[in-house]
Amino acid sequence: MNAHSKDAPKDLGAALRGIADHQLTRASQCLGWKGGHRHKGVHQARKSIRRVRSILALAGATLGPGAEALSYLLSEINQGLSRVRDAQALVEAIDHLAAQTHGEKWLRLLVRARRSAVAARRIVLQAAIAADPDFLQARNLLASINVALDGLAWSSVANREVEAAFSLGKEKTRKAAKKAHKTGEDEDWHRWRRKARRQSQQQRILAEAGIKSTVEYDDRGIASLLGQQQDCSLLLEFCESDRSPIRWTDRNQLNRLVEKKLGSLRKTLASQTVEA
Repeated sequence: MNAHSKDAPKDLGAALRGIADHQLTRASQCLGWKGGHRHKGVHQARKSIRRVRSILALAGATLGPGAEALSYLLSEINQGLSRVRDAQALVEAIDHLAAQTHGEKWLRLLVRARRSAVAARRIVLQAAIAADPDFLQARNLLASINVALDGLAWSSVANREVEAAFSLGKEKTRKAAKKAHKTGEDEDWHRWRRKARRQSQQQRILAEAGIKSTVEYDDRGIASLLGQQQDCSLLLEFCESDRSPIRWTDRNQLNRLVEKKLGSLRKTLASQTVEA
């Protein structure tokens, strides 16, 4: 523990390390789920991995140069699982849209689209399992990273630095929101979503570690709205892809339906811009 950091609880670093250990163990367990639970397992594993990266970002340079390298490895694991998750997210996006849609014509269209998405999801999962049976490579790497985390300077983590990192994250989220509203580009909206998601994760992590942050942050449901607009973006990408299994006439109709929903979501988000 940094003896000069009087504002740092003695167990702050240990608390954050404990949360990271739990999340990496959980990620590995979730990747081991079988059968119809595999997709949910991948989703939960990726969430846990993101939480560990959020912890490393909160602790920052205090942990030493190895933290950045480990965060990169975690990012690589998540990238490797992204296709499986995106395939499942597409099915979920169709389900969410169906729950908010009225009219037999549109519901029949969504049923056909879902059938195509489920078939595509099966192919993606089969390819992933063939490349890494039972995700053993990913799980072994997670275990190695967890061991490597012990070598970081957790005892030097101080409340002041953690608060500064959280505050900086809030400012980055605000700037990302401003840019997304200005450009309207899908990538900028997605960047805002990622930063808002990390901010929410870090807020929960601080609470779990027993830190009452002096930095106020309230997403007011923005993270949920950003998630919905990401669902729409996935659906549009699915419709516009040359490899989309959805028949052409259905794609055109689904595209119009999703564009309308996306426009409505972004208007709502525009009225709820994150404050500085």
